[in-house]
Formats: sequence, structure tokens, C-alpha cells
Amino acid sequence: MINVYSLTAPADRYRATQLKPHGWCYSVAADGNSFAELAADTGIAPRLLGSALDRDERPRIERDGHSTLLVVHVPCDDPAVKQLDQDVKYRTVALGLVITPTQLITVCRAGSWAQGDALTALVSSAPEASLDVLALTLLKRIAREFADQSSVIEQHIATTEDELSRSYRNEELYTLLYLNESLLYLATSLKKMVQVLRRAEVPGQLGVSDAGERLFGQMMVELEQVQAATEIIQLNLNNVMDAYGNVIQNNISHVVKLLTAATIVLSIPTLIASIYGMNVPLPFQEADHAFSALIALMVGSSAAAIYLFRKKRYL
Repeated sequence: MINVYSLTAPADRYRATQLKPHGWCYSVAADGNSFAELAADTGIAPRLLGSALDRDERPRIERDGHSTLLVVHVPCDDPAVKQLDQDVKYRTVALGLVITPTQLITVCRAGSWAQGDALTALVSSAPEASLDVLALTLLKRIAREFADQSSVIEQHIATTEDELSRSYRNEELYTLLYLNESLLYLATSLKKMVQVLRRAEVPGQLGVSDAGERLFGQMMVELEQVQAATEIIQLNLNNVMDAYGNVIQNNISHVVKLLTAATIVLSIPTLIASIYGMNVPLPFQEADHAFSALIALMVGSSAAAIYLFRKKRYL
């Protein structure tokens, strides 16, 4: 979806919502026809408009004439994934911001960003803001979206840890695995975005006014804080997964050791009973109380084996 905030009246073929005098916000489908029409109306190269639709597009900044393209990543969740142990629910998707002297255009293929909800709400909350301030405010909101997504993932991790400590089921382990992958998406996107915004001198390339310089600094601080928090959560989750892996291995070893000791203890009376159950002449078979003596021998042998295993701490 292509979402446009324009300081000038849009063409008749666009459905627009007037937000302030000489300011409109409208959305068009992200297809070849829309790219061609919008490019013809605005003079923006179609390749700039379509860059963010590439699934593998990385954060970057590019300037072409009077148009500046800034590709960032935004968090989104997959509505098709109902259970966290089924697949990766939380991911990131590319969002392209094309800024011209009279328009701010966003291009996205997933989430509320594709529907234009974020841009419309942003413009409605700050109707008198300039285009550069709107762009920076949008970036600042993206930083908050990353923070909110990290908080949601952290809550899921805490819940899964609590369940895993009681059950050790595969579902909880798969949930932690997919949440770790989600954190990897967030951390990688944030790291690349911070690098691009630092090195590209965005205030100059976006034509940021003096009023926007302070907003840019605040936005960078939020992005860096979210990046640090996400990396800490990911590191903590990796440590938790390693710890639970070791705990599960120790529990399995303990169970195997316990079953082996129980098998040895039970095999002693089984061996004695098997020998004296043969249909051949056996020692002491005619003796008085032979059966009671055999029972005592089996119980004593098993007790001796249990004592030995307890002494060796096998049980």
C-alpha cells in the first residue's frame, strides 16, 4: 500500500481525506499502475516507490533529484500464526519513506503501516507539522513500536519460562526458539537502522530544519535505547535456553541412571527365582523352609544392591 501526505491537492483519481488547509492524506494500491501514475504526478522515480516492497530490502538512504528515499524496518506480527510454538509470529518488514518538497509518501506491504493508519494518525495529531518533522516523528513512533514489540516478547518469554519450569514440554521449547528468532529480526533491523541514520547524516539529506534537529536527536536516542534493550533481552533468552537445555540433559541423565539402578535391583530376585523355578534337581530343594529362605535371600540381595547404589549416590 502507498500512503501519501501531500501539501497540495491530489489528482482527481485519488480518494483523499483533507486533514488541514492544503493538506491531504490518501492511499493507493501498491501495483504497477499506481506506481506509474504517482510517478507521473510527483516526478518520483518508480524504483524509489517500489523499493520497500522487496522482502529482502535492508535499511538504507538514497537521494534522487528532489526526492529522498529512506528505507527502515518496522515490527509486525503474522496474524496467520495463532500459537507461538507453531512459527515465528513477530517479524520486521521494510517501510519506505519518500520525501519531496511537498509530499511524504510511505510504502509498506504488511501490517497497519500498509493501511496508512500510522501516517493518518500521525498527521491528525500534528496537523501543522512540516514534512521533515512529520518524517522524524514517524521514525520516533517506529522506535516506540520496536520497544512495545520487545516488551510483548519479553512477557511471552517470562510466561513460557514459568510453564517450562513445570512441564519441560517441546511446545515451550519451540516457543522460546521462535521468540528468539523474533528478537533476532528486531535486533538486526535496529542495528542496521541505527548505522544508516548515523552515517548518512540524515538531517542534511532530509532537509531537516533547525526545529527538527532536536527531534532527530531524541529519535536516535530512543532507537539506540531500544536496540540495547532488545539485545539484552536476546542475550538473556539465549542464556535461558542454554540453562534449560542443561537442566533437561541433567534430568534425562538422572532418569536413565535411576531406571538402570532399578533394573539391576529387580534383576537379582528375578535371577534367583528363575534358577529355582527350573524343573531340575536343585540344592536345598528338600530342606525345610526353603521357600522362605529364598525369599529372604532375594530381599536381602536387593536391599544390599539398593544400599550400594545409595552409597554411590546412584539413587
